[in-house]
Amino acid sequence: MKNKILNKILVVLLLTILVIPGVAYGEEDYTIMPISIEYTHWADKYIDTLNLEYNTEEFFENKDLDDEISTEDLVFLIQNTLKDDFEYNQEEITREKAVYEFTKIWAQKTEQNLDEIATIKMIIYADTEKIDAEYNHAVTVSYMKGIAEGRGERIFDPKALLTYGEAAALVVKTEEAVEEEMKNQNPIVEGKFETRGDYEVTNEKIIFNFGLFSHYEESKELMFSSGQQFEITVTNENGDEVYKFSDGKAFNMALIYENVEPGEVITWSDEWDRTDKEGNYLESGKYKAKIEILASLSPGPVGEEKVETEDIPKDQLTKTIEFTL
Repeated sequence: MKNKILNKILVVLLLTILVIPGVAYGEEDYTIMPISIEYTHWADKYIDTLNLEYNTEEFFENKDLDDEISTEDLVFLIQNTLKDDFEYNQEEITREKAVYEFTKIWAQKTEQNLDEIATIKMIIYADTEKIDAEYNHAVTVSYMKGIAEGRGERIFDPKALLTYGEAAALVVKTEEAVEEEMKNQNPIVEGKFETRGDYEVTNEKIIFNFGLFSHYEESKELMFSSGQQFEITVTNENGDEVYKFSDGKAFNMALIYENVEPGEVITWSDEWDRTDKEGNYLESGKYKAKIEILASLSPGPVGEEKVETEDIPKDQLTKTIEFTL
């Protein structure tokens, strides 16, 4: 999907550039002037993506994106994008039912059992109690995987009927979530390190679990320059720092060596009490946690002394986790 999205961006750029002839130094010159595009509906960007990838212009032509989508149209849209054998026979398409169906498609495409996927232990939406038990697990999984995130202000509105705009967004976000999951399941990397991480949300804290995985075919030795082996920085939607692991902590100033075997992972964890730097408890909002492993690669001993350490590319030692409270 990333290559497809890149192609879409290139197409859009080509379509949104205006070339105006001019005169410079006695010869004909051209000035490239970008034309800005303003979407009139929040779902327009998803419609553009589908039109470019699946030629759905005719389907969405003259559609009011805020209208409730019919069963026939939903089946047609999914069959021509995500799943050609998709079937749905119920007359009503509520938001909870729709998210359940899209999350099932995601699970099938990523070869997982939806019922066995572990979920975060928290009440995601203020109206969670209105979600039918049959759909609640799938709604939580969809939230974790970025397929559906509600209507804002922690409202899911499960019984509302699905709109054309929401259907378009679900198709695009499901496809993106499938690609992301498959990338995580089957990383095509070797001869490098990879930082992996996840999180768990409770009412009292956020638990970060993470580790450094070795894709090398031989043993490697890591060196840490102090007792601090990692850093975690959490920022809010405005980019303001609300938590930093090392704040207020003292670490031993000593070299620490860790040997990592092929396919082995060194793991760490940290707990954040959900309070910002002023001590305010954070109940809601979107956040980013940047995890950095503070290691370098040592080639090993030469004689009785170790040779100069080797830097590991920053992207191999960094993992950013996005989450919502």
